[in-house]
Amino acid sequence: MKKNLFLLMIGMTSMVNPLQANESDLLSESQDSLSFEQMDIDGNQKKESKSDKVAKAVEKLKENINDAIDTKVEEKRLANEQKLGNELMSMFNGESTDQVSNVQSSTVVAVAPKEEAKKSFRVIPQIGILNIRGENLTIESDINTGIAVESDLNEHFAMGGAFQYASMKITDLGSFGGFNQFYSYGYFQNFGQTGRELVYDHMGLEIYSKYYFIKNSKFRPFVGLGLGLNRMKLEYVTRNASSPYYYSGNSVGNEQYQSTYAAGTIMAGALVNFTESVGLNADFRMSRGLTSQMNAQAANQGFFNPDQERLNRIGDSIGSANFFSLNMGLVIAF
Repeated sequence: MKKNLFLLMIGMTSMVNPLQANESDLLSESQDSLSFEQMDIDGNQKKESKSDKVAKAVEKLKENINDAIDTKVEEKRLANEQKLGNELMSMFNGESTDQVSNVQSSTVVAVAPKEEAKKSFRVIPQIGILNIRGENLTIESDINTGIAVESDLNEHFAMGGAFQYASMKITDLGSFGGFNQFYSYGYFQNFGQTGRELVYDHMGLEIYSKYYFIKNSKFRPFVGLGLGLNRMKLEYVTRNASSPYYYSGNSVGNEQYQSTYAAGTIMAGALVNFTESVGLNADFRMSRGLTSQMNAQAANQGFFNPDQERLNRIGDSIGSANFFSLNMGLVIAF
């Protein structure tokens, strides 16, 4: 029996050695419990058997070992969390750190990268050419300029507004001959013999929508639709309202025609982004009048002036003609 008790104590001592100095104290506490004498209710000492003392010592030792292990695990966990917190703080402060790996923690911290706000508002000053084709009419503009502003509604759709101005000169060859009683020597002396020159001014306001086929790309082709209001003005270059030319009661020199009408537009083109803020826009547009001309005004009654008659017919033809334009503009994004 003594031999077995001795071997048991040696085994318990070998289990406690890895716990270092503080675990040794636990063993001494357990050993003290072996020599503790219990007393009964009358105050008399009650002797315990050796097996009871060994069982109590083993139970006490188990409790102390479990407490020591829990303490070590908690210390290790706190040390790992402290290390992870320091490394994350260093990353936020811009310092270089080693990659964190094989670190177990009760809490996983995920930091999402901050996404920059996309520039979705664009201003597009543009320039191009305008060609007008109608019944017995073909005109090409000298200058066609404009500016557009648009904003993205989502990744594919955008909406905007545009202003356009075009100006061109037209030679009215029809004013040469045809009316002998009107186109006489005095007429040609005042206005020349090669036909009178017309000036056409065009202004348009339009709202439009675009569909971009590709999102978040440097090259973004699109198609679009627009609805606008056009204002046109026609007059002869040799206008002389202060002292017009008269022939047989007909006055010549103060002819003018103005009108307003609605038009629809279809477009196709592409947006090329050089940087986040600068790009290039190129598009082809076709427009056509949708309504009859409103507020049409003639400066001279056609019955008394054949040239005013011709001016009115040209204006009506332009109002129902097809407008083809090719434009290119700088894109500035905000």
